[in-house]
Amino acid sequence: MTRALRSLPPLLIAAITVGVGFLALVIILLLGPLGPSRQVVATPPTPSVSTSPIPAQPDCGPERPSYNYTDAPKGKGPEEKENNNSFGMSAIAPTNVDKVDWTSSDIRFRLLGEPKPGGRGGDWRLLTALKSKVDGTDKNMTISSFAEWCRLVTDFVGRMRIVKVEKLYLHDGPYTTMSMTRARRADDLPTVNDVKVDGGDSEFAIAAVKMQGSSSEVYLSLRLRCGYQPYDITLG
Repeated sequence: MTRALRSLPPLLIAAITVGVGFLALVIILLLGPLGPSRQVVATPPTPSVSTSPIPAQPDCGPERPSYNYTDAPKGKGPEEKENNNSFGMSAIAPTNVDKVDWTSSDIRFRLLGEPKPGGRGGDWRLLTALKSKVDGTDKNMTISSFAEWCRLVTDFVGRMRIVKVEKLYLHDGPYTTMSMTRARRADDLPTVNDVKVDGGDSEFAIAAVKMQGSSSEVYLSLRLRCGYQPYDITLG
C-alpha cells in the first residue's frame, strides 16, 4: 500500500492527507477524544430571585416594656374602686361622650400603648388574658420579645370591634360568675388567674367586644370598672 501511495502524484497525496485530517477532526468534535470516557459535570441552574414584596413591619413604635395597669394609680372618679387584683384603673367613659367610640379608643390605647419615643408601653397581660378567651391560648403565655408582642397585638386589635357599652342592673340579689384577676409580681409581668366572682353590685358597666376568632366570631364581656376585666356574662 505504501508503494501505491508513492506512485500517486504529490498533489493527490496532499489532498488525501488533508481529507483524512479533516475527517478525524470532525470525529473528535462529535464524539470527543479517543480514550477513557470523561465525566460530564452539569452546570447548576442560576437560583431564581424572588420579587415578592416583603410585608411591612407593624408600626408598634420603639421598643419599650409592658405598662401594667394593675399598678396604675387609682383615679378619683365616682365609680373608681381600688382593687390591686383588677386589670387596672377604671375605664368608665366621661359623661356626654359616645361611650362606644371612647371605649374602643381607650382599650386600643391600653393594648397598643403610645408608639412614639418615651411613650407608654402596651399592657401585655391584658392582651394575653383577652387572647385566651378568644383564641384559647395560655392566659399567662410567654412573650419572648417586643417584636413577638407587636405581631400578636396588631393581629388582635385588627380583629376587635366594640359593639356596645351598657350598664347591667342586678336587682335580683347577688350574682356569681367566672372572671379573671391579676396578681402583682415585683420582677415580672402580673400573673392572670381564674376566679369565681360573688358580687352584689346594683349595676356595673360592661363593654361587649366582637372578635373574629380563629374559626368563628367570639364575644367578650369586659367589666369597665376594673380595667376591661373579662367577665363570663352574656349581653342580650
